[in-house]
Amino acid sequence: MDATIFRKTEAGRAALAARDPALDPRTRTVLILVNGELDQGALGERLGGSPDAALQRLLALGLVEPAPARTPRPLPRATTA
Repeated sequence: MDATIFRKTEAGRAALAARDPALDPRTRTVLILVNGELDQGALGERLGGSPDAALQRLLALGLVEPAPARTPRPLPRATTA
């Protein structure tokens, strides 16, 4: 599950804005870091430890969700003069 990328849900953004006291500091930090671009490995590097337990809690609360897979954009064609 290390390559899974998560993004905040609307409820997750609302929980951050409201400074939801139900979130412990580590879980809140993970929620702040979740941005739809970092995978679990990158989150762990930034945290200095595994984000798995916090991510599981955030998923259970509906505050994050797996981000849809990105399709790579084609590179622009070089024009010759």
